Amino acid sequence: MDRKLGSMNRKLGIIDRGIIRKAKAGTRHATFTYPNIYSISNGSLLATTRCGPSKDTEDETCEIYKSVDNGRTWFQIPFPAPNDVNGVYGVARSLHLTELENGHIIGMVMWLDRQTYPGGQIYNTEMSAGACMPMKVMLSDSYDYGMTWSEWRVIDLPDEVGPPSITCKLQKAKDGTLVLFIETNKTYMDNSKWHLKIAAFHSKDRGKTWGKVVYAPFDPTGRISHWDHRVSVAPDGRFVGFAWMHDNETGGFINVHRHISNDNGYTWSEMVDAGFTDQPSVPAILHDGRTVVAWVDRYKTMSIRARFSNEIGSVFDPETEVIIYEHKKPAEDRRNGCGKSSKLLNSIPDWCYGQPCAEVLPDGNVMVVYYAGTIEEMDLCWVKLSVPEK
Repeated sequence: MDRKLGSMNRKLGIIDRGIIRKAKAGTRHATFTYPNIYSISNGSLLATTRCGPSKDTEDETCEIYKSVDNGRTWFQIPFPAPNDVNGVYGVARSLHLTELENGHIIGMVMWLDRQTYPGGQIYNTEMSAGACMPMKVMLSDSYDYGMTWSEWRVIDLPDEVGPPSITCKLQKAKDGTLVLFIETNKTYMDNSKWHLKIAAFHSKDRGKTWGKVVYAPFDPTGRISHWDHRVSVAPDGRFVGFAWMHDNETGGFINVHRHISNDNGYTWSEMVDAGFTDQPSVPAILHDGRTVVAWVDRYKTMSIRARFSNEIGSVFDPETEVIIYEHKKPAEDRRNGCGKSSKLLNSIPDWCYGQPCAEVLPDGNVMVVYYAGTIEEMDLCWVKLSVPEK
């Protein structure tokens, strides 16, 4: 037990919960996925999401929802998601926001080419794991808190990273450097072994140009995949990242691991077991280092949970855990394991809850957004958590 937590109430508490947008089967708003939540400088909250008739569809898009009353009510605001890129039709698959200064928000989209392989799934089931459709990372600027946006521009990334999957928003370092984190994939017809890596790119000019690729620690054998690198910048400037860990030989998850960077993501500390398994959220880090991480556990408890750490580098005591969502009637019981990487990726369209994202609110509480429901209807949801004092 981490004695720094003390003997007082150490458990996260649920203050309130609600739905940002209710799903409606058979419409473009039947499934909400890739949810993110942002507290911006004018006191409002912005939630971004991907929506579509199903979880993998050629007419999906990204939307923004806004709350001016700390999450009690939400309304949609206009967002010009990119489609045509150099004459190729595609869709916005995920949307992330970073406020550079008051009112100036940079939006980042993972754009998915839906023209080159018409009718195909995102991941090519005929190839080995990691083969996916062509993707691009695109940026746009808003100078009025997300109400209007500039023309979209493509980040020129090297071929060695393959189709780039975004793992979190652009991170703004204390010196103003922007850091882009992506995970590497294989091209759609590549049947070779997948050596997944977390790549980082740095920009000193607010996203106009980007430096050379640097890689976070990875398994050179390709056995252990470090997926979905969720990163936040702590108030003291440290980058804190959590990775979803999968053993490609045994076909099972190992515990989420945390590591810390003191130099804006160029180098990282040794990875440390965080004590829980499956897909982590972006960490919500309070002003004094208290940290909340949510995660989805699809293969054991079939739930979404959160834990609290008293310091950036301290343990996530199980006694602090709170259950955010329990999936009462799973479409399929997968508690005996998730299988090899290719099987796991192919099952993604069947997942109907997950992808939590955590954010610190102005009042010192933490909000977690996630999606939940059935294959036909997946709502965009939120829950507000109280955080124990030190």
